[in-house]
Amino acid sequence: MHEIQTEPFGQLPDGREVTRFTLTNANGMIVRVINYGGIIQQILVPDRDGNLADVVLGEPDLAGYLDHHPHYGAITGRFANRIRNGQFVLNGHQYQLPKNKDGLHCLHGGAKGFDKRLWSADTMTDGGDSVVHLSYTSPHEEEGFPGELETVVSYRLTENNELRIDYAAHSNRTTIINLTNHSYFNLGGQENLSARDHEVCIKAPYFAPTDEADIPTGEILSVEGTDFDFQESALLDTKMKGNHPQLVKTGGFDHSFVFGKRHSDRPWDCRVVHQPTGRTMEVLTSEPCVQLYTGNSLGETEVAGKNGKTPVKHQALCLETQHLPDSPNIPYFPSTRLEPEETFRSFTTYRFGVL
Repeated sequence: MHEIQTEPFGQLPDGREVTRFTLTNANGMIVRVINYGGIIQQILVPDRDGNLADVVLGEPDLAGYLDHHPHYGAITGRFANRIRNGQFVLNGHQYQLPKNKDGLHCLHGGAKGFDKRLWSADTMTDGGDSVVHLSYTSPHEEEGFPGELETVVSYRLTENNELRIDYAAHSNRTTIINLTNHSYFNLGGQENLSARDHEVCIKAPYFAPTDEADIPTGEILSVEGTDFDFQESALLDTKMKGNHPQLVKTGGFDHSFVFGKRHSDRPWDCRVVHQPTGRTMEVLTSEPCVQLYTGNSLGETEVAGKNGKTPVKHQALCLETQHLPDSPNIPYFPSTRLEPEETFRSFTTYRFGVL
């Protein structure tokens, strides 16, 4: 059993203290989380030779996270991804959200979503696991969303080199919810400047094409015979050189992959392999889809990362487990509606290993 270490991680402009929590296991794996935005700040895992490297992009200090950054490692909500025109209708009432995406649409919960909130935190050890519980109560109409929403997100590091994230939420009014974590992974570490050398497998037979604003058109298409077919492991660089109109339009992948019906005893839903270091990452989730994002806009970010350099395009990939974007406006998509008598629950596990 390993004690969870806590340390100061700076102050917010209003003087509130931010804390960093360090979780370790017997294998030497280390996960560091801050309670501002619930951000996963570091994940250190061994390669095939036992060398540790930090496999998520991020900032070295709080100042970087207060500056403009691309949601590095953050809890994303109340509604992850995009909502067209920042509008949806619920029980006959139209709600207006911030249009923080190109001044036209709502992205990742609005201008001040869960990624920019200070969460309460407590820690525990459970057998050999180290756990950080983060909680935040979002007031009714915060960022335009209905209902007071109580949310708890738990990060659990196991002795099997798994980082499990459990989400739970309850609202006192009918509302919508779509939560995820926005970590950017590069299994080669901070000095590897491209994730295109990663092999990716996503056990999803369908994907959701998007329009010019990267919002789903409403179609759910088969991946068969397209550049979007990751049902068998494929080198990301090879896929990204494809000529599918959706791929060309976006400059990489920024699409939801839909799992469809799955067996409850499946070992994983996604798998990433980095042959040069031997590191692997498997993703298992209760969510109906995953957003593969290949860091197409990372080159536009001017804030230097943990390696002291500004990120470059395609430096990392995200596997954001979630419901489909714009679900409140597309009735045949899996529902993101949450009733007062219900509790929203989901989980995602990232399991790290070596070849």
